[in-house]
Amino acid sequence: MPHLVLVATGATPVRGGTHVELSDKTISGLKLICSLWRGDVTIVSAPTDVDEAGNIGSNWYKLTDLPFRFVLGEPKRAVPLLKPDVIQGSLSPSHEWLLHESTPVVLVAENPAMAGFVLTVSTGLTPQFPRIALGACRHAVRLRRMASAAQGLACNGWAAWNAYGDRSRAAGGLPILFFDTRLSRAAVYGSGLPIDTGPLSLAFSGRFHPAKGPQFAVSASN
Repeated sequence: MPHLVLVATGATPVRGGTHVELSDKTISGLKLICSLWRGDVTIVSAPTDVDEAGNIGSNWYKLTDLPFRFVLGEPKRAVPLLKPDVIQGSLSPSHEWLLHESTPVVLVAENPAMAGFVLTVSTGLTPQFPRIALGACRHAVRLRRMASAAQGLACNGWAAWNAYGDRSRAAGGLPILFFDTRLSRAAVYGSGLPIDTGPLSLAFSGRFHPAKGPQFAVSASN
């Protein structure tokens, strides 16, 4: 059976060495991957004491009760010992080491480097603009090189696709475009809210972080 190892982007809160704190969206996503992957799935994550991601809807789970194998430890040491057939990581400098493994690697691209640059300069740090711009350019080049080196690439949304999809195609791969949302078509149209009469109803499912775009939702409603 093929063995898929997923390397977590950040660290996972641990309690007593037996319980981990995971968000509802993480649990639902991992369950879906396990249902689609015809083989074994293992998640590898470094442990931590505090949830720095600030996720909402998080709960504590006993490791032995999870519907998938969850390994806590330093990923650089744990992954080779698992002898995976495929490794999935993030298109992030923290996962660049995966590309030096002998195992095929699939990277998931999220927000492009230049998108982060735009958000940073929008805060008004104009005196530091040259240094920030140079750093963003170097970061963008590094991520595009990683996209070219990976055996597979999955792009979360059009922004990631436009920034890195061509690098995967140039390397002979076929990138995947997906849209990360927990709202199904049935949930939207089955809400019972009128969509053709009355005032406009606006729903926002992301965190109130500039990268999620809540500022555009507010602007659109004015």
